[in-house]
Amino acid sequence: MAAVMTMTKEGWCLKTHRGSKFNKRSERRYFKLEGFNVAYFKKDTLADRTGKFDLRKVTEISACAGEDSDADLVLVLPGKRICVKFEADAEAWKTLMCSAAAQSAVAADLQAYHSEELHAAFSGTYAAQKGVSSASVLKYTSGASFLTSPRAETPKATAPKPAPAPEAVAPAARSLAPKSRDVEPEAVATTAAAEYATEAPAASPIPAEEAPAAPAASPRKEKKSPRKSKTKAAPAPAPEPAPVSSAASDEELEANRKEWYNFAMENKDLQMAKELYVGHEEEARVKALEAEAATGCAAAGDADLEAARVEWLEFHVKAGEYEDALQMCVDDKDYALVHDAQEANRGEWLPPPPPPPP
Repeated sequence: MAAVMTMTKEGWCLKTHRGSKFNKRSERRYFKLEGFNVAYFKKDTLADRTGKFDLRKVTEISACAGEDSDADLVLVLPGKRICVKFEADAEAWKTLMCSAAAQSAVAADLQAYHSEELHAAFSGTYAAQKGVSSASVLKYTSGASFLTSPRAETPKATAPKPAPAPEAVAPAARSLAPKSRDVEPEAVATTAAAEYATEAPAASPIPAEEAPAAPAASPRKEKKSPRKSKTKAAPAPAPEPAPVSSAASDEELEANRKEWYNFAMENKDLQMAKELYVGHEEEARVKALEAEAATGCAAAGDADLEAARVEWLEFHVKAGEYEDALQMCVDDKDYALVHDAQEANRGEWLPPPPPPPP
């Protein structure tokens, strides 16, 4: 098969949407494979590209299971996990992707699709092909946005004020993350504020009594930065990794993703952990955290319901609404409370006993 196959292919596929489970949500994209590079678009005219990745950087390629069982392949790359279902020529797509990837990255049940002959052809023909980055800058939607590492917001310089010898003000900048995991990280430019001093004016040749008075201060108010720094305190101190350059490598992006993932798990931030996990092991830890949170919520909800039931039971008994009170009873103690209240109320309405005979 490998001897007659080309190393390029195009066609419509279904893929996961922003890291969600394939069976819950997928989107239709037009895939184009050329050598090791794969890109996908909204249209078959190759317009509106929404993502890309390099098959040389695949760390795991396997068949799908569980909530991704409807897909054909799951590919794990640094900072990215994507499930794909091919609308046509699934066997050819599997052979190309499994052969382009390293054999060690291909799961045992897919080794039949890895062709050594085709892998050698990829390596020979596209050895000089420029790689593409597959990692995307993630966005934590439940709180403040962040870049690729949990560090303090980057300071941003403002223009110097017209008054002499001012102190430069550097308000905190809010860097906006891309809305999709399929978008490559963009560089965030930062500049340092510069302090300067004005030169003293030269002596005026006009006599002191005729020298003009110093100009009055400008009535114009100081222009403030149009953005205010909005920070949200984390439940625990975030780690302080080394700064990541604008042209960060996949290894640096993956290290920062793991750092944020571990931070979310330690603080039991389920939503952040769901957005950041990659691979089966991390997914299992997220599911365990989700089950723990669900158990705690159920216990708290049961306690609230029981307190409300007891309160309504006591209210109906005091109001003499015994039929409604019986609806609130769950054990013998509750029924005894309603019965005693009924008997006491009935005794108040009984006529007094006749006097004893003389």
